Amino acid sequence: MSNFLRSNGRKVLFALMFVMFVFSVQANAQLTEIFNRIEAHRKALTSLKADVQMGKYNPSLKEWEYSKGKVMYLAKSTSIKDGLFRVDWSEPRPEIFAVIQGKYYAYTPSLKQAYTGEANAKKAEEKGGSVFSFLSMSKAELQANYDAKLLGSETLSGNVVTAHIQFIPKKASKYKSAEIWADKDGMIHQMKTVPSSGDESYVRLTNLEKNSIRDTSVFSVTFPKDVKVTKS
Repeated sequence: MSNFLRSNGRKVLFALMFVMFVFSVQANAQLTEIFNRIEAHRKALTSLKADVQMGKYNPSLKEWEYSKGKVMYLAKSTSIKDGLFRVDWSEPRPEIFAVIQGKYYAYTPSLKQAYTGEANAKKAEEKGGSVFSFLSMSKAELQANYDAKLLGSETLSGNVVTAHIQFIPKKASKYKSAEIWADKDGMIHQMKTVPSSGDESYVRLTNLEKNSIRDTSVFSVTFPKDVKVTKS
């Protein structure tokens, strides 16, 4: 009886290992297909206008903070910081965040205060720059820097069906993980980052208008004379 159980137990174990192997191969094939769609879409996307909502978790207060506004993006290369990028936040208060020729500009009219500096500066990340960076990241960059896992299919508001993918950094990073939600055409509708600090952020894009921007002057940011500009 014990020999019978051992023999059948090994068969069951081998069967389970085979099923897990098949699932792994299928998942990798799905990821490759999704990455190919994302890459093709990224190359075809010259510009984007959209409504945007950003949520940021404050671990100290243990609550979420939300912002709403409109975003514009004009690709010039494979990186947002090398292109033109602007968000006009309307809630909870009017604010402008823009990236122009490698520099960022953050302006809060009610405080008469503005910040400017390199696009990869900490202040730029706080304004949502790190989350938005996934819009311009290439397939090669994603695969080189992250281990990817397909979490499944998820339908976002507006009946947008997406593939939900999680990314874990391969090397030491300030981020624990990141996630994206991409539709069947490869357009990323939602992005999320989870820093080691715990103050995770997500961005959701809706009402998309692709490849329609012709006048680059819409990205420029000017400050009134009485605004204090701090370089960071």
